[in-house]
Amino acid sequence: FMQTFLFHVFLSDFLSVFLSDLNFFSFCLLFLFQLVCLFLFFWIKFSLTLTYMFDYFFCFSMLFMFLVLFQYFLQFCASVI
Repeated sequence: FMQTFLFHVFLSDFLSVFLSDLNFFSFCLLFLFQLVCLFLFFWIKFSLTLTYMFDYFFCFSMLFMFLVLFQYFLQFCASVI
């Protein structure tokens, strides 16, 4: 689980650095990946008992990644309009 958390933190940094020119197709792929990760997170959360500290860290990383993707979505909409 800790490797998954570190992967999400790394991926958030990767997105914020390398996705300045985001096209619609890659945004959709990343958004679908985000939804799958959220689904897996809640499935794991309700099927296993995790420590509270890990829950908070994991949820924060997922929320941060979602906000990064949402920011790029707004930038994409602004560039199209």
